[in-house]
Amino acid sequence: MPDHGLGGTDGYDLYLVPGAMAAESVPDPALAFGATDRTSAFGVLPPPEPRPSCSYATAVARLIADAMLQGIDAGANRGTLEMQSSYLATLASPCLAAELDAVQWTQRFPEWPLGARRQRLLSGALLFPWYLDANYGVAEPGSIMTALFCLGAQQSPASSTVFFADKPNVLEVLRHAAARQGTTLDDMLLDFGIARAFLGSRSDGVHLPETEPYGDFARPRFEWAVPYASLPRRLAPLRPIYPTGATYLWVDLAGAPAGSQLLLQADWEPALVFRWAAVKVDAKGQEAGRVVPPGIYGNNSLQFTVADLDGLAGIVVVGTNIGSDDRSHPYDPNDPAVPAEYTVMLYNPATL
Repeated sequence: MPDHGLGGTDGYDLYLVPGAMAAESVPDPALAFGATDRTSAFGVLPPPEPRPSCSYATAVARLIADAMLQGIDAGANRGTLEMQSSYLATLASPCLAAELDAVQWTQRFPEWPLGARRQRLLSGALLFPWYLDANYGVAEPGSIMTALFCLGAQQSPASSTVFFADKPNVLEVLRHAAARQGTTLDDMLLDFGIARAFLGSRSDGVHLPETEPYGDFARPRFEWAVPYASLPRRLAPLRPIYPTGATYLWVDLAGAPAGSQLLLQADWEPALVFRWAAVKVDAKGQEAGRVVPPGIYGNNSLQFTVADLDGLAGIVVVGTNIGSDDRSHPYDPNDPAVPAEYTVMLYNPATL
């Protein structure tokens, strides 16, 4: 959007600030009012290094994309803005170095929420709009999340306690859009969590294609890797899991007797919903099937069995914190994010 001459002209203004930690897009103080909350913006970033780098071009592309999105919905959550603007930047100005830096941070800390903000040139949460495109996209890349911003644009009521009210936010719009696709946001978040286990050097070309160049940088951190012969085991994560964050366990089936099964019991803190899946992985590292029990609202414990383990390399146990189990107040990225602990008991049913 034009900024009515702020910074000299109506063009997008970039301020090169020595010592700036990372690129940031900032809404202008002169706001453009209309049918919806919209605003122009300017960008702040450190000066470029003497040696040319594609990372800098990608950072500038993200700031421009961020400003475009604020021209659609000025009230959008900052973490959600960075998620989509980072994805758009990789489409407009790809840079493997910048993408590796962003993705490896997100995959190293999978327990953080999707909208977590870090002092990076790009947000590794760009994987989520990428996932939406890969699984639901029929138009140009980047269209789905941008459409969600457009659908979520609103005019803040006079009674709002904040200048721009992010209601509905992008996740709320996606929650309604998912229902029209015959699924739920809860299912999407769990399926995305599963897809994150098959990126980079673990890619099978199915879950999120074209991530192979990321190599080991895209592999998520597993909390535990235990052999089947060591069961029963009671496992807990290093750190608690935030809403929309994920957690991973690996059960190695090497040497497991023929006809073996796996019994899993998960317990987590009350007033929250965790979704769980057990993904079967064959000797080639590809998914050979999955067991996905339904989400249970109002309960903080779940037990299910995984059968037909013969010939498999292992089981990836994936958990995703969906947020509050109060259906009238589901997870909102603008609310304070409170992490939750869990434990998982793994049994060989034959020994019970």
